[in-house]
Amino acid sequence: MAPTIPQPVVDRLALDVPADLAPDGRPAYVGEAGGIEAYRWGSLLMRLPTSDEAVNSIENESRWLEEATAGLVRAGISAPIPRYRGSPSAAFTRPWLLVAVDGEPLPTVPVDDRGRIARDLAVGLAALHAKAPAAAPAVASLNAMAEALEEAVAGNPQADRLRALFARGVEADPWEGEPVWCHARLDPGSLLTAGGRLVGVGFTGIGRGDPAVDYAIFHLGFTAQQRADARVILRALGAADDGALWTRAEGWAAYRAASLVASGEPLARDYVDLLLADS
Repeated sequence: MAPTIPQPVVDRLALDVPADLAPDGRPAYVGEAGGIEAYRWGSLLMRLPTSDEAVNSIENESRWLEEATAGLVRAGISAPIPRYRGSPSAAFTRPWLLVAVDGEPLPTVPVDDRGRIARDLAVGLAALHAKAPAAAPAVASLNAMAEALEEAVAGNPQADRLRALFARGVEADPWEGEPVWCHARLDPGSLLTAGGRLVGVGFTGIGRGDPAVDYAIFHLGFTAQQRADARVILRALGAADDGALWTRAEGWAAYRAASLVASGEPLARDYVDLLLADS
């Protein structure tokens, strides 16, 4: 998906960053998620919202991310805590963030070499999914995504199979535990790797809800065996793990995959293939 924010605007915003934080070179567009365009700038990432809804994600991230990801960081997996907050200006009328990132996205690792990363992710999600405070923003329920799913699967050759997975997820028993901290928008590009290990997770917001929304990533970025190995870790750590949860996770994966295909994400069809490989 092509950027909607002109490069001269991005370059102008970069000039506002304090010299002790600013890397050399120019920010380069790397993609969009949740209405937030990302520009890689050395070891930093500029995150620029393109809608009022995306501004809410930026605000939530500023308010809650450090608290929410404390367990993840203790598990040895970095989270992109904001390093600089840009204020609305004549050049760009919305607030924006500059965050530090480490590693390369999961899709740069061959699928068959992702086993250790899947197990690392299980450790990370078990740590992330702690009880969230009532004041934290709520993650939407899966059934609230039905209309968006229909829009996303229009013209998709796998529409019927994606709809079926989504419907099964909606019909599964609901989450009855306490709402926990959730990433809520995990896709393979959110997982940052180095040397065959998971070293960081990129965020485009944070919220409280059903952990199934995050377990969807195991269907989008990993094989069935890698997913099974991750479940062993999750159970050993006392994390949520039951049939209904994983059925809901498949529903979330169907929604995420369809949305990424519809957005023009170049690798999204690979995610669909992994999801449908054993469904």
